[in-house]
Amino acid sequence: MDADESTPTGAERRVHKRYRVNLSAVAVRSPRHPPAGVPDRAPITVTDLSAGGIGWRSRHLFRRDELVGVQLATDRAEGDVNCVVRVVYVRAVDGQHLVGAEFVRVSTPSGSFVDRVIGAPAETA
Repeated sequence: MDADESTPTGAERRVHKRYRVNLSAVAVRSPRHPPAGVPDRAPITVTDLSAGGIGWRSRHLFRRDELVGVQLATDRAEGDVNCVVRVVYVRAVDGQHLVGAEFVRVSTPSGSFVDRVIGAPAETA
């Protein structure tokens, strides 16, 4: 069997349950490797979330393998969630970019990351 045939794709690849959300956040690019003409900070809309990664929509292009900081504001007493992600998927749709990324580092003072962000079980994607 070829390596491509044995590599799961799409939903088969997912290890963690994914939740559909609609959250405003800010993506912060590394000052060491900013793409030309791209802002260091860009507003994004988080569309899905799991214990392993995050998906978002943005007018700004992100590159595959790019490391990006994401700042998610929550209304929880524990405060905001900051994380570093690696972009693994980018697709242009209707003048925006759909981005999928895996968590590299998540800073949360307490509790499960997903529980902190969504506050309760949400609709799965």
